[in-house]
Amino acid sequence: MNALANQVHLRYQRAQVEAASPGKLIVMLYDGAIRKLIQAAGHLEEGRHEEYHVQVVKVQRILTELLSALDHEKGGEIAANLYRLYEYMIRRLTLALLRKDVELITETRGLLEELREAWVAAVEKVVEPDPGREAAASTFMAMLGADRNDPTTLAAAAPPQPALSLNIAG
Repeated sequence: MNALANQVHLRYQRAQVEAASPGKLIVMLYDGAIRKLIQAAGHLEEGRHEEYHVQVVKVQRILTELLSALDHEKGGEIAANLYRLYEYMIRRLTLALLRKDVELITETRGLLEELREAWVAAVEKVVEPDPGREAAASTFMAMLGADRNDPTTLAAAAPPQPALSLNIAG
């Protein structure tokens, strides 16, 4: 990917993150973790141990962010169960790093895929589309002369934003 295309992609990603609901952000984090585990497994199979290590550590960081974002007061038993599950996955990934074991990667990926499915279902039930927000976004994009369904024009129209603290790209 050339530098301009990469910049456009990053702006589009940033716009997606900034516009997402908290539930959608969690789904996006699961997506990033799953994608990185797929990459890690490929790197391991190809004998590229450094790249494998980098991707697994990124997933551990995502899981740590998810773990630290849990609200035990509001979440009660569900938050406690998620906490234990995130800790378990972090430990399994640590073993995967030490043993270079693709089965541990596959196990963790399966758990993340199940969690992702549950969150997608929950987000769909809770989040009602906001027609006013959609209309405002369409009007704004039309004023800019941009097609809101085209990610390249969306990214180009977005003003530069400060860097995000959690980089799940790359």
